[in-house]
Amino acid sequence: MPSKRTIPATCAHCGCEYLSWNGKNQNHERRPTYCSSSCAAIANDLARKEKTPDEERFWSKVDRSGGHDACWPWMASRRPGGYGQIAWKGRPVVASRVAWELTHGEMPDNCVLHKCDSPSCCNPAHLFLGTRPENSADMFNKHRSAWGERSGHAKLTLAQVLEIRKISVRGRSEPGDKALAERFGCSARTIRDVVNRRSWRHI
Repeated sequence: MPSKRTIPATCAHCGCEYLSWNGKNQNHERRPTYCSSSCAAIANDLARKEKTPDEERFWSKVDRSGGHDACWPWMASRRPGGYGQIAWKGRPVVASRVAWELTHGEMPDNCVLHKCDSPSCCNPAHLFLGTRPENSADMFNKHRSAWGERSGHAKLTLAQVLEIRKISVRGRSEPGDKALAERFGCSARTIRDVVNRRSWRHI
């Protein structure tokens, strides 16, 4: 028999009758409840697969003609660097992130990385999640980050860095940090960072 803490309920997926915990499902008439975690998982999966108008709008902007294994380039607006972008839920969002969420559900506060190294690709099979440090490392390894002379903050050229390190001895520059700073038009701290590889670590 039902206890004071349970109420009769009907599973929104399989339709079977079961006793629901009253404290947890007191708003059961306003939202679907399920007899088991399995039914809840199946129902949620089916709900994700039902395309909404927004989902139809999103995929209409993706070129999927190459097939399942090919890159699916974003055909609409793009950010600098080639990443697709779309107005999603009232704010601009990177297209590959939306592609991942539409396929796998709401994602944690992670970055979406590309196995194919094609920024505009929205093929979920080519996407994987990573932390922000992992994303930065991935960009560095694929030479897509602004490092070295490509950085807008670079004070030296590659040739200058190599020359500074050539004349440095055991982490100390000769004839001295200040003298080299004046010679290369930068600060003594910049010289020390180059010599000790706190900057320009990729060479």
